[in-house]
Amino acid sequence: MPRSFEEAGSTRRRPRGKLRVMPGRPSPIIPVLLFLVAAIGVGAQTTTWTGEFGNEWNSGGNWDPVIPDAGTDAVIPTSPLGGAVFPNLSVGGGSGETRRLEIQTGASITIGDQSLSVHGDLINEGSL
Repeated sequence: MPRSFEEAGSTRRRPRGKLRVMPGRPSPIIPVLLFLVAAIGVGAQTTTWTGEFGNEWNSGGNWDPVIPDAGTDAVIPTSPLGGAVFPNLSVGGGSGETRRLEIQTGASITIGDQSLSVHGDLINEGSL
């Protein structure tokens, strides 16, 4: 079995500067392409405050679809589904965290004596 372009007996010349793949060896471009596709397609899940079950940050019913964590983006909308009920970390105790936090105009978060960790961007157009 021929091992290279030249051994195949072809009279064509191999173009200079082009990528040559040897039989039996994987192309080095494949892992690079897979990495780029994965990097472009990877995004954090976004969750939105609903306030449907009160103002406790760590109540699953107050977020759609999940309570935010370090890998989740959180949005506190101007008009939550539960009315003008905004998160208050002092209610129910415990701290909160999110990857990215967006507080829209007219929305608010009360932290009180608890903590809120934002591991990425903080977009605050409301009240914090």
